[in-house]
Parts: sequence; structure tokens; C-alpha cells
Amino acid sequence: MLPAPWCGVLAGLLLAWMPDPQFPSRFAPLTLSLTHIIAVAMLLPVMIGALFQLFPVVAGQSIAAAKRIAPWVAISCFSTALCLSWGFFYSSRIAFISAGVIALLLLGSTAIALFDAGRRMFPLLRVDASLATLATISLPISLLLLFALLMLSVLLSWLQIDFMALLQAHVVWALVGLLACLVGGVAATTVPMFWQTARPSRAWSRFWPCPVFILCAFVTLASMFEQFNMPLVSVLSILCGVGLIYLSLMLKNLLGARRRFDPAWPLWVASVLSWMLAAVLCMLYVGRTYLTSLFQLPLLPLMPSSLSWESMPWMIGVLVLIGGAVLPMNAMIGKIVPFLVFLHVRRAIPMGQKIPSMQMILPPVFLRYQARLVLVSLCFAVLLPIAPSILRWCAGLSFSASQALLAIVLMRCLLSYRRQIQINRSASTSAMHPSKL
Repeated sequence: MLPAPWCGVLAGLLLAWMPDPQFPSRFAPLTLSLTHIIAVAMLLPVMIGALFQLFPVVAGQSIAAAKRIAPWVAISCFSTALCLSWGFFYSSRIAFISAGVIALLLLGSTAIALFDAGRRMFPLLRVDASLATLATISLPISLLLLFALLMLSVLLSWLQIDFMALLQAHVVWALVGLLACLVGGVAATTVPMFWQTARPSRAWSRFWPCPVFILCAFVTLASMFEQFNMPLVSVLSILCGVGLIYLSLMLKNLLGARRRFDPAWPLWVASVLSWMLAAVLCMLYVGRTYLTSLFQLPLLPLMPSSLSWESMPWMIGVLVLIGGAVLPMNAMIGKIVPFLVFLHVRRAIPMGQKIPSMQMILPPVFLRYQARLVLVSLCFAVLLPIAPSILRWCAGLSFSASQALLAIVLMRCLLSYRRQIQINRSASTSAMHPSKL
């Protein structure tokens, strides 16, 4: 988890300084590079690390290969994102092949390990959103890897398949099948635990994440096989509608939290609102051919002229990746790392001795400043199409600053842990050898 904020710093600096005349087009090399740096180098190691922790803690299932895979997760994810970025900017075949090989080894082994652990959960599976998510999470990981490798094969002229259909399927399984389902499933346990909200309803626990997986499968079929005669607009609209229903329930529970004073609570609220706005914009975007006449009404000239249909994919991507994923990641890391430090210090220091509290290990004021910075960067990034030349600097630098602050406070937690262990060792040595005082 510790390298993730530094990858966010890199993404922000690239946004601010990397020139690209096609930016912020959806297919601009800079846009594709930023997307994969945030998704693969920043978010994926945290998600894999969280899964390796949650399986034994929440599901009681050990992942046999976790110790062999874990040391390579961060470096493999960063290498994959770096190779992809190099390939996007310079059209390098070697870079694309390297990215595909690394991703296949990392995500392939991870998917197999998670599938084996999830398979052992099915006989013991009860109605619980987090357990159902853990048991089935290997499915979206495998599918997004499959479609990514197929797209690389098309780019390398190894296969002749509809590239846009593969891209649609890859995006749906990556952002909705994996990211949205994992955030929702993990939040079903962690948010009530840390922020004292109401537990998810029985309907949520009974059905999550199966309806989302089924709709993602229909989107894949509708985009790749025209003979099914499934209108893609209708399927995507239904997917967004189901998402809005689940998100409304999540927002209701969040607004009733008892620990609303916690610095990370606004990040969860902003994350849910980001997902909801992204779903609404997606419904508008896929149905833009039917809404073109509506956008020619006299009221709409009041909107900035730079905002158009072409800017919506950027806004949707920012709302999903930054608002829907980076914000919860920042909120959870700010809770998990101090808790782990507190737990290890408590185990290392003998009973009866004073140990620092979690508020001393990581003062809430630092998390409050970091939360405000990342929320400001989200606003700048969403509005970037209005004035790209100016707002890209504001969004990039504020995002880099927010992630750098998070990285620094996490290092402060580790230094606090080492300091407490050193103090304990010095006290133990002095007690054993009082003549050395």
C-alpha cells in the first residue's frame, strides 16, 4: 500500500507538465497513460493487498500463494503501467509486449489464487455482501485481463477483432465489474466498522454483486455480438439505473453515520456522489443521439461552450477513477495503516506499559488537510475540459500535493512505529543491565 500515493504524485505531475496536443481527448496518449497509472500502478496494488488481507480476516480463508505473489505486486503493477505509457506515447511494440507479459504473470497468478480461495468459500457462504464479493472477485479480474490481452493482440496486428468492442468490454469489467463491486463489497464491512453506519440491508447482502456481473456480461455481449440484437444503450442504461439504486442506499447509510466528525467521512460521501454523477453522465452520453435535440434548447447556451459530448468521457473517467476509487482508497489507507501500527506496537510492548493511541500515531488534522486537497483536485479535474491549459495545472499539482501529503503521513506512521520499538528495546536493555544506566 505504501508506494500507491507516490504513483499518484507521478500521475499529477504528468497531468500538469506532460505536453499532448490531443489532450483531453479520450484516446490521447496522455489520457490513456494517466488512466493506467492511476488504475494499474496506484489502485491495483492496494486492491490486491486488501484482498490478501480480507480473505483470512473476513472470510477465514488463507491464500496459499499470497506470500509468493505479494512481494512482486507493487513493482509489477508499476512496470505494467510504465510499459503501457511508453507504448501509448511512442507506439512501441516491445513496450506493449512487455506490459502484456507482466500483466499476465501478475494478474493471472492473482486470479488463480483468489479463485482457489473463493472456491473454498462457497460451501460456507452466507448472505453477506463482503463475502459474496470476495468469493467472486476472480471473475472480473480474469475477464478484464482477457480483454486487455486481446486488445494488445489487435494493436500488435496478431488478431483481427473489433477493437472498440474489446475496449467497451475491458472498461466495463475493469471499472464496474472489479472497481465498483470491490469498493461496494469492502465498504459493506469496513464503513460500518470504522464510521459506525447502519449495516447494509438484507436485499443488498442477498443480491450483491450478482446483478452487476450479469449486466456487465450483457454489455459485453451487446458490444461484441450484434446478432444478439441487444441495444447497447438500453443495457448500459439499466446498468447505470441499478447502480443508482445501490448508491442511493449507500448514501442513506453514510449520512446516518455516527462518526461524521472523522476526517475521512467526507471522502466516502464524495465518492458515492461521484459514482452517482458518473452514472447519470453515462446514461446521457450513451443516449446522446436521442438527446441532441434537447441540448439545442435556448437554456443550454448558458453552459460553457467548451463542454460538449466529447468532454463527457473525460468527466466520467475522472469521477470513477478519482472520485469513485482514489477517495475511498485514501480514506481506508488513512485508517488501516495507523491501526496496523497500533496493533504491532501493542503486541511488541509488554502489558502494562503506555502505548500511543491511533490519534497520536496519525493526528486527524493531517488527514483533514489531505482530504480537502484531494477533494479540490477532484473538482479541478472534473471541470478540466472548460479550460484545459489552466485547470490541468491546478488539478495535477493539487492531486500530487494531496497524495504526497498522504505518503508523508504514512511514512510518519512507520517512523512512529520504529521509534516506539526502539524505546521499548532500550527500556528492556536498561532493565536487564541496570549498571549501564
